[in-house]
Amino acid sequence: MPTMNQRASDTLANLIEQMHRIPTFAALVMVDGRTVLEHKATEPLCACSTFKVTAATPVMALVRVPAVYAAREFPEVGGLMSYGANSVDAYYRVGVHIGRIPKGAKPMELPVVQPDKLESVINRQTAKKLGIDIPATLLARADEVIE
Repeated sequence: MPTMNQRASDTLANLIEQMHRIPTFAALVMVDGRTVLEHKATEPLCACSTFKVTAATPVMALVRVPAVYAAREFPEVGGLMSYGANSVDAYYRVGVHIGRIPKGAKPMELPVVQPDKLESVINRQTAKKLGIDIPATLLARADEVIE
């Protein structure tokens, strides 16, 4: 399975050009500072897409590649689906955890905290535009289905 890594010097347009050279059937988009910033980027990418390009259209939707993201923010703005920790809950939990320090907890003694629940979000509008039928069992198990 070919992999494509977007380096710091790459633009989204370069990444899409790579995707046209290598047959791409699906993508797993890892979330980091750059993907969060660029998931709303507007570059002239729509020549290969029937999607209306807006400031909130994820790049994979523009190139008509089904993608699974690690954050719910992507399907909320047009990505296909996500599976991962709820970032709002995670930030809340970090605040509570860090809030123990002013109360006398020693940072070195605080345990490592991991998400206790992962959530799945599916965007049926995007699935329909990509021509994908999401199985009813997957829709039933999703935490949220965006119609």
